[in-house]
Amino acid sequence: MAHPDGTSLHGLVGPAILQASQLARYQAFRSTNKNVVEVDENDVISQKPTSEEERIIVSNTAVVSALENLFSWMHKDKTQRTSQLSYIESWRFHRAMYRVWIMSTLYGYGSAAHGQRAMGASSSTQEAFLQKFTSQELIQINKVSRFLKSIADWVIFAECKLVGSLDVYDFDGLYLFAGPHILLRCYEEQSSDLLPWGYLDDEVSENFLLPSVESILSQRNITIPFAYVGSILDEICGATDTC
Repeated sequence: MAHPDGTSLHGLVGPAILQASQLARYQAFRSTNKNVVEVDENDVISQKPTSEEERIIVSNTAVVSALENLFSWMHKDKTQRTSQLSYIESWRFHRAMYRVWIMSTLYGYGSAAHGQRAMGASSSTQEAFLQKFTSQELIQINKVSRFLKSIADWVIFAECKLVGSLDVYDFDGLYLFAGPHILLRCYEEQSSDLLPWGYLDDEVSENFLLPSVESILSQRNITIPFAYVGSILDEICGATDTC
């Protein structure tokens, strides 16, 4: 797959090309108001991407890379503003982040194409989609979801807005329902205005994604580790410094 500037899309996106291509295909379906056809991530590159899908892939890669830079600064190496993740750490992060974004596109705010109401999905539907992933992959989805939640929480607290409502409404569900691209823009603009507030306290955003991930892992008798090390990261820069 080639990009118009002569670089390959695989070279641009990296090893998460399957998930990036799957997301772009779903988003292209949404943008044309077509019925979404299920796309298996292992088969997606058997069909050449359209020019629109290539454009989407390039745009989405910039979002995920910016989120990786932020994640690295917050959790890997606080002395560097650009990502210090290793190749394998970056792959884990990108793969999980694209999968979160796919969920938002299929069942979250991204499903509200052309002014239509977002579809939403029952817990059973979400779990059916997520069951295909290994336990380690689900833990990674949980971890990048928690990271997204943390940057959204930071914006809310920085604005001193709605703090008294955090125990009343499902803000976590709303954040993940909105999608990674919206949460990144909220962080960059230091404003929560872009969040789909009309879906707060709405059944389509309540219990979005995270409860389903945690339910599956519980059924498999898997405990989610607290730290990012061992799930996304292999090590933290400076973690053994004694000074």
